[in-house]
Amino acid sequence: MKFKEINPEQNYSNRLIESFEKSRIGSDDAFRKIYSDYSHDMERTENLGELYRSNSPEVQLGKIAEALVFSLLQKHKIRNHLEFRATSEYDDYFHGADVVVEPKGAVVQALAAIDITINQEDIKGKERLEAYPESFESRPVGLDAKLSRVRRYTDYLSDFEPSEARNLKAWMDGGGLHQPRTSKNEIKFQTAERLFLMKYYKTPDSAKESGKTGYVIGGPQAIISIDTMFINQALQNNEQAKEMIGDLALLEFVYCIQAELKYLKKKVETKKDRNVFFDTHYTKIQAWVHIFEQSALENIIDNIIKKHQRNPDFIAQIKYYGEAFQKAYR
Repeated sequence: MKFKEINPEQNYSNRLIESFEKSRIGSDDAFRKIYSDYSHDMERTENLGELYRSNSPEVQLGKIAEALVFSLLQKHKIRNHLEFRATSEYDDYFHGADVVVEPKGAVVQALAAIDITINQEDIKGKERLEAYPESFESRPVGLDAKLSRVRRYTDYLSDFEPSEARNLKAWMDGGGLHQPRTSKNEIKFQTAERLFLMKYYKTPDSAKESGKTGYVIGGPQAIISIDTMFINQALQNNEQAKEMIGDLALLEFVYCIQAELKYLKKKVETKKDRNVFFDTHYTKIQAWVHIFEQSALENIIDNIIKKHQRNPDFIAQIKYYGEAFQKAYR
């Protein structure tokens, strides 16, 4: 009897992807109470999802990278302080948010999104743009372009006229997104959707109001970039590569938030009239910086830097990441 040869690397990859997909935030009927275009969003998600259920090497590599980084963050020492969850498929496809991060035991809710990519490669960006060229959320190609997207999101929030922002927020808080979408309110819908960090969000089981649904405006949109070499080594069960990926992802997450705060402070210094959306975003970024200033988390970050300070591959990745930031935020 012949037995089919099993590829351990492929087996591991499949388990990673399966676990990642199972942990996604579900877009269920609870969201119908918030969005009048729920059914349309789910249809768009299903149609676009067909692109990523293909077996092309590029698509598979992107999915494996996302699932691998997610898995390693869940096993990282930081898990005692932060909770990582896979986003809904909609927010993955249209908002570029692969993972949502929340601090454990926080008095005030703080939330960040992570977009996982491979060095200067956006595996899914070109296909998404071809499928939905009209979509504002179509993700750009490459690390530089993704970081520029994050900066443009901040600029968009800051450019609101204060009274316009107040009126839009009042419309949203009053259930505007649940109204039937018409020619009269179409601009409000489009404007509101450009504000979303995530559209299909649900509080985790550990939260006081677990399962609560709602959109998220403002907060960190961290771009995590990992070299393909590290991914391939980890898939071959290289424990050192796995540890390095987890450490790189965490360090880049922190650096991304710090860079965003620096950019925001410059805006605050030069902008006379601020609005509620910009201030919300600014407050959330500041909250995350304070989170990582806690002694326990500072120690974890410091230990990562010390542990890898003589590792040329680790240093090269951080240098690459830092140079991309300088281009995006100059």
